[in-house]
Amino acid sequence: MNSLNASVPFVDLGLPKGCAEHEEILSAISSVLETGQFICGSQTRAFEKKLAAYCGCNHAIGLNSGTDALFFALKIMGIDAGDEVIIPANVFWAVANSVVNCGATPVFADVEPHDMLISARTIAPRITTRTKAIICVHLTGMPCQMDAINEIASPRGIFVIEDAAQALGAVYHGRKAGSLGLIGCFSFHPLKNIGCIGDGGAMVTNNMDIFQRCLQLRNHGLDENASQQVAGYNSRLDEIQAAVLLARLTRIDQIIAAKRKIAAIYKKELSSVCGIVEEGDGRQGVYQLFMVQCKNRDALQKYLSDNGVQTAIHYKRYQHQQKPYRNCDGRHLDVTGILSNTILSLPIRVNMTHKEVMHICRLINLFYG
Repeated sequence: MNSLNASVPFVDLGLPKGCAEHEEILSAISSVLETGQFICGSQTRAFEKKLAAYCGCNHAIGLNSGTDALFFALKIMGIDAGDEVIIPANVFWAVANSVVNCGATPVFADVEPHDMLISARTIAPRITTRTKAIICVHLTGMPCQMDAINEIASPRGIFVIEDAAQALGAVYHGRKAGSLGLIGCFSFHPLKNIGCIGDGGAMVTNNMDIFQRCLQLRNHGLDENASQQVAGYNSRLDEIQAAVLLARLTRIDQIIAAKRKIAAIYKKELSSVCGIVEEGDGRQGVYQLFMVQCKNRDALQKYLSDNGVQTAIHYKRYQHQQKPYRNCDGRHLDVTGILSNTILSLPIRVNMTHKEVMHICRLINLFYG
């Protein structure tokens, strides 16, 4: 059984009273309470400015979720009924939902076996005369091969949108995730590398028109003169969440370094028994998740659970297998089908100890030994 005599949780979001981050966040919240400005104030503007600079973009817009960032990106680009948007088949429900909520049709593309991401090779067969956009999801925090994707999209006038929800700080040929397409979308759900104490998201772009239109969409369609230009939405990032994110953004590189250190141990200890995503090709991941591909996945997950190690599956049933999307074309998704039976996400918490990581590696090697 578990030699640590304690469980190894997959998620641990608690901040013990007295720790530095706990005090920083309390101070940030207190500063908002003192100003009495809770919506679209100085904390939001400061966070947007810092996020844009970090991503290497001209503009950032705080929103109430990463889902809204995706939805707004599609709305701004005029995606509507009759249009098709190519998305990976192995991602979270928010991606296809955003497409459908614009009235368009999601077209599922298979992914590459070595990195579990869509590529120019898997996208090309799905392009039709109705294709208006491609959403590239940087799953686990590993960037897609964006140069090749942009090369097939640009001549056809297809918009490229990055779902960088898991990839803040990821690098592709020296550029940050979010700056690699026309629009970058981020989530600050509590499970992300930096998260709110609730929901939050953001969009980044270098395009002034996109920036201004997103500002209007998030605030009921109002412009800076409080004149309604479009039928908008209520998707403002509130000041408390912005203050929390502003404090946490200062730690992002430290968080990434800690996760990369854990990932390096997993790679070294498990590469002989599990399929592991390698970086290469100018990519540097941030390991929001650490997924392995493994034989007898369900048995391994139970074995780890019996020994006190919590794991997760992202995802056991993919979007095209869900009820709202069963009429969509789910053919030619061979790699995605294999992944649904083989992937397992291991704990990769910033506060994990070396002993915990080695314990997990020892258990997995014993299982396959």
